[in-house]
Amino acid sequence: LIVNANKSLDTIVNSYAPEGSGKFVIISKDWGGRQVNPGVTLLSTSKEGRAFVDQWENEINLVHSHDDLLAIRDGMEKNNDPELEYVRWVRQNVLNSYAQVELLHQPFNSTTVEHHESHDLWKPGDQFVHVVNCLRQYHRLDSVCCDGIASYYYYQFFQSLRAVLAADSSLRAGYESRYSANPDNLTPETWYKPYYAQLCQEPEYFQGRS
Repeated sequence: LIVNANKSLDTIVNSYAPEGSGKFVIISKDWGGRQVNPGVTLLSTSKEGRAFVDQWENEINLVHSHDDLLAIRDGMEKNNDPELEYVRWVRQNVLNSYAQVELLHQPFNSTTVEHHESHDLWKPGDQFVHVVNCLRQYHRLDSVCCDGIASYYYYQFFQSLRAVLAADSSLRAGYESRYSANPDNLTPETWYKPYYAQLCQEPEYFQGRS
C-alpha cells in the first residue's frame, strides 16, 4: 500500500536508480538486509528491466513451489545471474516496511514472523507498507481484522493527501473533479477503529489520539 502522498515514485527512482546509473530494478531486503523480498519492486520498462524479468521468470519455473522470492534467492543469486547487475538493493523501509500493527490473535507459523526485531516496521513518513501474509493466511486469521489493518494505512494515506491538497488549490480542484472520496470526511472513528475494537491491537503511539 502507498501510505505517503508527499512522495512520488520518481523520488525513489531518482535517489536509487537515476538515469545513467546502470540500475533498472529496485528491490529491498528484509531480515536486516540478509534476504531479498520482492513484495514491492520497481522495474524499468527498458530492455535491461525486461531482461531481469525474463530471467526471473525462468528461475521461478525452476524453484520449489514456483516462488518469486526463492527464484531470486536460490536461483539468481546462487547462480550469479548477470541480470542482477541491473538491481539496486535498498533498505526494507524504502519499499517494503512491514505493518507495525499486530493482530490480537496471531497464529503465525515459524516462517511468518513479521514483527521480528530485524525487520523495518512502518513509521510515519515511509512511502509504502507491506501488509505481509495477512490475507494470504485468511484461513488462519480473521480476515476482518486484516481489512482493518489495511484500512488503517489507507487512512494514513488520506491524512498525507489532505496536507498535499491543502497546499495546492489547483491540485485539490482537479482531485475533487475526478474522485468522489473526500479525505476530509475520513475519521478514525468511522473508518478503521470499529475493526480494532474487537480484533486488533492498536499501536501504542496511537492510543489516546483522535
